[in-house]
Amino acid sequence: MKKLLLLTTLLFCIAFVYAQTAFTSGNLVVYRYNSALTASSNTKNIAVFLDEYKPDGTLVRSIPISATTNTTTGDRGLTGINSGHQEGTLTRSADGRYIIFCGYEIDVNATTTNYGPRVIGRASFDGTINTATAVKHRNTLSETANMISSIRAATSVDGTTFWVAGTGLNKTVDGTVAGMIAVPFELNKGIAKSEPENFSLPTYIGVGGGAFFNTNIFYNQLYYSTTASVYKVGTGVPTSSSTGTLFEGFSTSSTKPNPFQFILIDTDNDQQPDLMYLATDNGSSTVGAICKYKLESGSWVNKGSIWKDNITNNMRWLAVKYDQATTTATIYCTTAGTTDGNTPSALYKVENALNDNLSNSTTMTKLATAPANTSFRGVALAPEPLSATPVKLSSFNGKLNSSGSIHLTWSTASEQNNSYFEILRSADKDNFTTIGNMTGNGTSNTIHNYSFTDEKPLPGTNYYQLNQVDFDGKSEKSTVIAINAIFETGSFRAFFKPDNMLELSVTTTKEEQATFYLTDASGKQVLSERIFLQNGKNNKSVVVNSLPPGIYIATLVLSNNKTSIKLIK
Repeated sequence: MKKLLLLTTLLFCIAFVYAQTAFTSGNLVVYRYNSALTASSNTKNIAVFLDEYKPDGTLVRSIPISATTNTTTGDRGLTGINSGHQEGTLTRSADGRYIIFCGYEIDVNATTTNYGPRVIGRASFDGTINTATAVKHRNTLSETANMISSIRAATSVDGTTFWVAGTGLNKTVDGTVAGMIAVPFELNKGIAKSEPENFSLPTYIGVGGGAFFNTNIFYNQLYYSTTASVYKVGTGVPTSSSTGTLFEGFSTSSTKPNPFQFILIDTDNDQQPDLMYLATDNGSSTVGAICKYKLESGSWVNKGSIWKDNITNNMRWLAVKYDQATTTATIYCTTAGTTDGNTPSALYKVENALNDNLSNSTTMTKLATAPANTSFRGVALAPEPLSATPVKLSSFNGKLNSSGSIHLTWSTASEQNNSYFEILRSADKDNFTTIGNMTGNGTSNTIHNYSFTDEKPLPGTNYYQLNQVDFDGKSEKSTVIAINAIFETGSFRAFFKPDNMLELSVTTTKEEQATFYLTDASGKQVLSERIFLQNGKNNKSVVVNSLPPGIYIATLVLSNNKTSIKLIK
C-alpha cells in the first residue's frame, strides 16, 4: 500500500511539475538569472526564473524553470550562462498566447565548455511551461564547427514554430553560415543530450552571418537585429533561405546604436510599422540606451534617446504597450546591472507620447529591483488567451481619401467560424444600413487584414460599424467609428486633412479669379486668399497649422456668386 501511494504521489508530481496558475492579462513577465551580473570570466551555468509583475511593479509570483531534464514529460533542463550578457531575451508570440525564452541543457554550476543542447522554452497563457524543444550544439567537444553557439533570442507566430537568433549558426560541419534557424515545436523531444548525432536539424534561413542579437515578428513579418541595424527577413515569416533587408536610415558611424531588442508599432493601422523603440547593446551618453525612431518618407529617423548614468547601463531589453486612443507608448525596460555594482538590476517604466521625442530628461520610474545576487534580463507583456468571442478584432479605422471616398481598414488577431463582415453606415449613429460585405477567413489564429472603400459617403459625419457574422448565423457588432466626409456644394469642395492642410477643389468653365476665406464659429475671419482658376478642375492646398480644432465656414466668391461650406477640423 505504501509503495502504491508513493508511486501515485510521484506520478502526480511529474504530471504537474510545470502546472501553474494562468498569467494575468496586462501584467509583465521578467526573465531572471539566479546570479548577479559578474565579469565574463565567470562562465558557469545558473538557474533561471520567470517572474510575473503587476504594471505597478508588485511581484505576483516567481516561476522556477527546472534545470533537470524530465524523461517522462520530455521537458529538458534549462539554465542560463552567467557571463551571457547578451542573452536572456523574452518575446511574446504574435498571437499573444506564449512567452518564448531560451537557455541551455547544461547543469547548474557546469561551465559552458561542456557541450549540450540549446533549448527553447514556451510559457503558455495558462501557466504551462514547455521546454521540450532543442537544437544541438555539436557532436563532440573536439568538433570545431558549432551547430549553434550562443542562443540569444527566439520568437514565434503561434507557438508551433520558433525562429531563433544567436551566434555560430552554421548550416553544416563545413561551416556554411546560415544566420537564423526555424525550429518546429518539440523538435528532438525525448532524444538524450548524450546522443547529439541523433538530433534532427532545424531549417536554416540563410540571411547572412555575424552576431545576431535579437529576432521578433510584427504584423506577420519576421525581423532580426545585429550590431549594424535592424533587418527585415524576406516576406512574411519564411521557413526557407531568405534575404535580410537593412532598415533605411541607420547610421554606419562609430557612434551608432547597436540595436539589441526592438519593438515595432503600427500607429496608423495600415499594418505597416512606423514607430520603433530599441534598446542598444552599446548604451552610452552618446548613443543612448533606449532609442526612438519614426518612419518618415521610407526612412527611419531618430527621435531621441535616453541615457542616465548608473540607471541605464546594460539596459538591453524592453517591452512596449501602445495605446491607439491616446497615442501613448508605455515602455517597460530592464537592466542586468553592472559588474561594479553601481547600477542595480531593475525594471523601469517610461511613458512616451507619439509626437514627443525621448531625451535624458524623460522620466524613468523604477518599478522593481532584482533580489540580491540575481539579475533581470528580458521583459515581455504577459501572455493571454485568444478572445472568447468568435473573432478578435484588433483594429478598426477609417480615413478620408483625396477623392472624397472613405477607406475603412480592420484586422483580426484570430477568427472562429467567421463567415463574413457586414459594413454598416449611419448619419446619426443610431440608424445603420448595410453598404457592403467582406468574406471572412473561417477559423484562423493568424493576423488577417481587411479593407473596404465607401465611394459615396454621406455629407458630414459618417458613422461606421462592422457586424461579424458566423457560419451559424450568429453575429456580433464592433465599436462605432466616426469619419468626417467631404462637404460639397456644386463645383466647390473643401475638407481638412489630418496633416493640418485644407484641401480646396473648384471646377470652372473659364479662367477667372476667385476669393476664398475661412471664418470660425464666432464669425471671425481667420484666412483669406485670392485664387487664380484655370478652365476645368482646380486643386489647392492651404496650410492651417495654427488653426485649433473646431467648426469653420469655408466661403468661395466666384463670378459674384458666393458658396459656403461647413467644415469640422
